Amino acid sequence: MHLAGDSMLLIWTSVVLAVVTASPLDRQLEVGAADGPVVEAWLFRTGCATCLEGEVFLTKAAADSRIRLRLRILRIEAKQNNLLLLKLRKLAGTAEDGILVLVLDDRMVFGLDRLRAELPGMLDALEVRARGDLKKADRAAAAHQPLPPTVARRPEGDGGFVYLGELLGRYSASQQTAELRIARSYAETYSTWTVLAAGLVDGINPCAFSAMALLLSYLAMVGRGRRHLLLIGGIFCTTMFVCYLLEGMLLGLVLGAADRYEAVGVWVRWGIVAVTGVFACVSVYDAVLAARGRAKDMLLKLPGAVQSRLHSAVRGYAKTGGLVLATISLAVVIVLLETVCTGQLYLPTVQLLVRAGEHRYIWGLLLYNLAFIFPLIVLFLLVSFGISSEKFSRLYRRAVPAVKIAMAVVFVALTVLLAISAAGFNGSAGPS
Repeated sequence: MHLAGDSMLLIWTSVVLAVVTASPLDRQLEVGAADGPVVEAWLFRTGCATCLEGEVFLTKAAADSRIRLRLRILRIEAKQNNLLLLKLRKLAGTAEDGILVLVLDDRMVFGLDRLRAELPGMLDALEVRARGDLKKADRAAAAHQPLPPTVARRPEGDGGFVYLGELLGRYSASQQTAELRIARSYAETYSTWTVLAAGLVDGINPCAFSAMALLLSYLAMVGRGRRHLLLIGGIFCTTMFVCYLLEGMLLGLVLGAADRYEAVGVWVRWGIVAVTGVFACVSVYDAVLAARGRAKDMLLKLPGAVQSRLHSAVRGYAKTGGLVLATISLAVVIVLLETVCTGQLYLPTVQLLVRAGEHRYIWGLLLYNLAFIFPLIVLFLLVSFGISSEKFSRLYRRAVPAVKIAMAVVFVALTVLLAISAAGFNGSAGPS
C-alpha cells in the first residue's frame, strides 16, 4: 500500500506539472529599446509548441529593434479573446484564421512562417512611422487638441505617448467595452448555482457515498476512536478534493485543446450535450427503479468489477491501521475507480467552465469540488460523533430515488446551458 501511495503521488505530481506547463495565461510584457516609442501589439496563441516558437521569435526581434513593443499575449481558448480576435479580423477585412495571430499596426499576421518572413520589415517601417505620429501627437498636445486616434498618453503618466497602430486604433475603447460586456454576459450564461448544485449532487451520488459508508463501516469494525476518525476524515477529504481538482484541470486542458480545432470542437461540444441529455433520462429511469426497490438494477452505477476493486482497497486499508500515507493512497485509488461514475456530472460541468474564461474556470472548479466533498465531511463528522454508519446507510438507501431525481434535474440544467454555449460558439461570427 505504501508503494502504491508513492506511485499515485508521483502520477498526480506529473499531472499537475503537465497542466501548469501546458496552460499559458494571458499576460503582458515589454521588450525593445527603453527610449523608443511604445508600440502596442497583440499576439493571439494557443499552447502549442509552434505558438511558443512564434512568441520567442517575436520577442527576440522586438528586443533588437528601435521601438519598445508592449505585447499582450492572449489565449485563443478563452471566449473573450475569441470575441476580440473575431472583431479585429472583421475590422481588418480578413477571413483568415489560425492558432498563432499577431496584430500589429494595420495588419494581422497568421502563422509562424509568415511571422518570420514579414516581422523584421514591419518593425523597421513601424519605427519610422511611429516616431512621425508621436511628433504629431506632441504638437496636438501642445496646442491642446485631440490626440490622433492611434496615439494615447502613457498610463504611467510620465507625459509620453503610446503608439497604438491603425487596427488597434480603430478598435476604440467603446468597442472594447462592448466586446468585453458580451464576453462577460457569455461567461455568466452558466449559473454559479448550477455548478454548486452539480458538486453537491455528485457528492451524494451513490457511487461516491457508498464507498464512504463502506470505509466507515470497516473503521468502526476495527474500533477506531473519534480523534482517529476525524484525522482520517480530514486527510481523506483533503486528498479527494486535491485529486478531483487536478482531474478537473486535466480534463479542462483536454477539452480546451479540442476547442482549438473547430472540426473536433464541434463534435466534442455537441457530443457532451447529447450524452448529458441521455444521462438526465437515465437518471429518471434509475429513480423509478430505486423507488420500486430495484436499486441494484440501476444503470448509472459503478460496474461490478470496479466495485470489487473498491471493496478490496478498503479492506486492505482497514488492515493497515489507517496510516496517513495509506489514507492518502486509498483516497487516490477511490478517485480513480469512481471517476467512471462521478465523471458523469463532472465532465459536462468542466466543459461549461472551460468556455467561461480563466477566472471563472478556476473559481468554478474550486466551488464544484468544495461542494463535492461537503457531504463527505458531514458524513465523517456524524459517524465520529456517534451516528452509526449502518444506520446512515439505511437512511441513505431510502433517499436514493430523491438523489437520482436531483441528478436528473442537474443534468437537464447542464444540458440546456451546454447547448446554449455550443450554439453560441458555433454561431459567433463576432458582434456587429
